[in-house]
Amino acid sequence: MRLGPEAQPGQCHPARSGRPVALTWARVSPITWPSRQATDDGTPFAELLAGRGLVPGIKVDRGANPLAGAPDEKVTEGLDGLRERLAGYRELGARFTKWRAVLAIGPGLPSDYAIRVNAHALARFAALSQEQGLVPIVEPEALMDGSHTIERSYATTAVCSKPWSASFTSTGFGSRACC
Repeated sequence: MRLGPEAQPGQCHPARSGRPVALTWARVSPITWPSRQATDDGTPFAELLAGRGLVPGIKVDRGANPLAGAPDEKVTEGLDGLRERLAGYRELGARFTKWRAVLAIGPGLPSDYAIRVNAHALARFAALSQEQGLVPIVEPEALMDGSHTIERSYATTAVCSKPWSASFTSTGFGSRACC
């Protein structure tokens, strides 16, 4: 279910008109960075944010899609070409990146396969972000959708934590400073 209208390129700039923004960071839509959009007076958007004391960042995943061999589960995609995209975003002023992986909860879900595949993608994203001098924000999420209890959500998150941690460790994520 989606709340509110679908985002359009012109709506991605709440500060475009010069109105004050009461935040310490801003995750900018992928629509904004590639098109190198600017404010109405021509100021690059990342420069405007940084000038107001905000740390600009970008969501770099390309969304969750059906996981091959697991019809009821999803994998977050976007690793192809990510190194080059990250370098470009860094050059345009991004200082952090975000990647979200979702896991469904239900009978037999999430599968070990979905947990491992998404953990691997999160870890590769994080390592590539650090490599480019960007701070990665990893968002592994056990979905709340469904009739399961909060205790089941907690248990699922706990089960996923070990493989996620192992994937991060295997890439060296967190063991080197970034930025």
